[in-house]
Amino acid sequence: MECVVASRAPKSYSKQRADLQLVNMNLARIGIEFVMEFEKKQGREPLDVSRQRRFVGFDVISVDKHGTDHRTIEVKTTEHRGIPDAFENEFTRQLRFVATHLYVVYVKGETKRLHIIRKKEIDKFADKHISTQHIRFASALMTKMKKGEFEVKV
Repeated sequence: MECVVASRAPKSYSKQRADLQLVNMNLARIGIEFVMEFEKKQGREPLDVSRQRRFVGFDVISVDKHGTDHRTIEVKTTEHRGIPDAFENEFTRQLRFVATHLYVVYVKGETKRLHIIRKKEIDKFADKHISTQHIRFASALMTKMKKGEFEVKV
């Protein structure tokens, strides 16, 4: 059995998507830097762990001077109203929030506003969270890219 499925998106679409990802990454970096400065002003010692794979589900670890208050902070940055979508690694299987705090940074030009939401406030609504599941299938189906199209063979 053989079939060919056209699958290539126009190059302009790929460039737009790449540009949007770059904007989102820059926006996320702005939010994390803002949170780091905020935590320092509160007399805490923040550590940016957003790029470290062993810390999944939060972006910043922050500890007070006495070492008694530890915070794991998920930072969401947006230019729009509301809270941006969360990712599945930010929740446990029971749909409980991994981080102890959610910091939402609203950016409008040079102005930034911070809203802090504690874990217990998010977890109150765990039964209302919408969850999706990713399923990986194993099969003998082989695919190969050929001239911008996928070639499928069984």
